[in-house]
Amino acid sequence: EVQAGAYLAAIVESSDDAILSKDLDGIIRSCNAAAQRLFGYSAEELIGRPVRMLIPADRQQEEDLILGKIRRGEPIDHFETVRVTKEGRFVDISLTVSPVRDGAGAIIGVSKVARDITERKRAAAELAAQQEWFRVTLDSIGDGVITCDAGGRITFMNAMAAKLTGWETESAITRPCAEVVRLVRETTGQTLDSPVTRVLRTGGPVAPSTQTLLVAADGTGRPIDDNAAPIMDGD
Repeated sequence: EVQAGAYLAAIVESSDDAILSKDLDGIIRSCNAAAQRLFGYSAEELIGRPVRMLIPADRQQEEDLILGKIRRGEPIDHFETVRVTKEGRFVDISLTVSPVRDGAGAIIGVSKVARDITERKRAAAELAAQQEWFRVTLDSIGDGVITCDAGGRITFMNAMAAKLTGWETESAITRPCAEVVRLVRETTGQTLDSPVTRVLRTGGPVAPSTQTLLVAADGTGRPIDDNAAPIMDGD
């Protein structure tokens, strides 16, 4: 039993996640090395002090909610929030909180596992900003631009494409591209295969077609040059 306890203690101490324990009054009773690294305090500076020292002023009510849930025996799993380090730096964390019970099943304390997700949040924000930049760029150019998923259903349509097809963007999203982009032969009125279908079938780009009319939602036909190309992922 002693060996098992030492083994578990070693696992906690060597974890890359910050692990803290506190009593039901919110006083820190233990912390591992990762918690010290994350928050910038030594164990001596943390143990015996309120966990509220790690919570920003505008989030202090979270501790009341956490302790309330724990006293009811309710765990908190992967709660994303913000904590503050000794230097005053804010860090985004994913927090898992669980009640600690004694041998009789009574709740005697709280364990907290905090994972630093600052870099993940930063990367997500950069990706969102990049996606918005591309969306604004595509929306502002003079050509009609439509993107589809691998099933041929529309995922994006810019303002010019909406104008040419006569479809509201919101109505067109998730519809089959061939339903929104109706192409016919200018000379015969014959319905043409969707270039999206050809791209999905061949896996390669489709050259601009000739003598093509785009039939808008109101039945108006417009001569167009159209082309399509596959969007590839990293693989």
